[in-house]
Amino acid sequence: MKLLIIMLVLAAGSSAAQDFPPPPPDVENQEAQESSRPSGNPDSGQWEVQPQTGTVGAIQPESSAARPRAPGAPKRKAKLSPALAKITVRLSDVPLSAFLKAITQQTSVNFIVSEGLEQKRITAFLEEVPLEQALRVLLGIKGLTYEEIPGRSYTYLITTRKETQPRTITRIFELNYIPLRDIQVGELVGEDSSSTSGGVETSGGQSAQGQPAQRSEAGVSTPGQSILSILRTLLSAFGRVAVDDRTNSLIITDLPERFPEIESLIRELDRKTPQVSIEIQIVEINSDGLTKLGIEFGGSGGELIRFIGPVRETDWPLRPSNLPELGPRGSELGHFFPPRTITAGQYDPQTNAKITVGSLSMAEFNVLLRAIVTKTRGKIVARPRVTTINNKPAEIRVTRNQAIGQNSTTVGAAAATTSSTERQQTGLILRVIPQINGDGYITMVVEPKLTRVVDSLVGTGTKDPITRAAKTMIRVRNGDTIVLGGLLDTREEKTIRKVPILGDIPIIGWILFRSQSTQKLNSELAIFLTPTILEN
Repeated sequence: MKLLIIMLVLAAGSSAAQDFPPPPPDVENQEAQESSRPSGNPDSGQWEVQPQTGTVGAIQPESSAARPRAPGAPKRKAKLSPALAKITVRLSDVPLSAFLKAITQQTSVNFIVSEGLEQKRITAFLEEVPLEQALRVLLGIKGLTYEEIPGRSYTYLITTRKETQPRTITRIFELNYIPLRDIQVGELVGEDSSSTSGGVETSGGQSAQGQPAQRSEAGVSTPGQSILSILRTLLSAFGRVAVDDRTNSLIITDLPERFPEIESLIRELDRKTPQVSIEIQIVEINSDGLTKLGIEFGGSGGELIRFIGPVRETDWPLRPSNLPELGPRGSELGHFFPPRTITAGQYDPQTNAKITVGSLSMAEFNVLLRAIVTKTRGKIVARPRVTTINNKPAEIRVTRNQAIGQNSTTVGAAAATTSSTERQQTGLILRVIPQINGDGYITMVVEPKLTRVVDSLVGTGTKDPITRAAKTMIRVRNGDTIVLGGLLDTREEKTIRKVPILGDIPIIGWILFRSQSTQKLNSELAIFLTPTILEN
């Protein structure tokens, strides 16, 4: 009986060996599959994973030593790698952990997520997409990547993707004509730091990127700021600019292929700037009207005794016989020297009137000459000459810091009062910005400003500033002169003239020996400008 059973077993083993031929040599050393390996058709790429206790969707690999193959057992074919499997996912705005859990449930791949990344949101609708492709695209969108953990099959670590830094070079450009000393940290324009490509550094090592530009004046950028703003448009995302104001140099770090364009731009911009010399004459023209009040003895200077030329009586042109005497040449001079026989008050029967004797004097001629000289006066306020670089302002000031009032401040419990003088810059300020044109002309922006103070109506000792200003843009040929006018002003001046000692006598002296005049001054400011281009 025992012999029969042994023969049947041997026959069964021989039959099994015939039904399952040995596997190819490359599958001989293949490890046995895990006890909870996914079920399904491996050729179709579909995997279904049964979760184990303590790990959701985790597949723990089992070594071949744990499950030795029974003698004579058939060798299984190699299965497809889970990393090459295809997945189907339909998820909308879920955490990264939920997305990875869905993948783990379909494959035998395990994931370990770095701290702080598990709550990143994922939206994915995939149908039969390879696992490796899905991970690369979806994680890349979120700035993540994955890498396999050594020694653990099909276990991946999810981390933040690190940008690879390409090879860059550094070059130094020393500028000859563009000053960089006015560059401060944060002067490179960039409203949004996320869109800024490149940055700027000072020689101290501080960096600035995406900061508002600083302006030296209202709306006017300096040459150094301008060239930095232009260079910023040429830098790559890895480019940087450092400023060394000690040597007036730019230290640029960027990709090698960017430097030909950067070098060409700097060579074109760093050129000698032409200059303009401006000769200026500022003239104040006054038109005076004089009103006199009072009694004045003597001459116009207040003197009591004055010497005048001789006076002679004459009846010309009232002499009855004056008309016939005008015929011969030179006879009219006789009318200025009449005969002594003419008597004042003598009756003339031809005219039925008495002859009146007059006098001839040079006094009227002197009065007329004085009026012509003092009618219009011109005073040169300033005659400067300035030289400035093309497109740069030149400013001339003829001013003084004049007191216009008092400021009182009460401080402390004792109500102590402190006073300070309020001052105002008065006088003339002229600002000129020339721009050289290519046709021998110069375009200039001219801004004259004249300020003075007058007595205020508010109170005694207070002054009110009055300003006359204009702004214009004009175009003039090189070397020609232009005139700006129309800055009008009116003021009154009172003048008291008196006889020494006598003019100080109360009442009588004020009336008889003193005179007062009120002079109304109308002035106009005229500005003469002569620009000249300096070739060298």
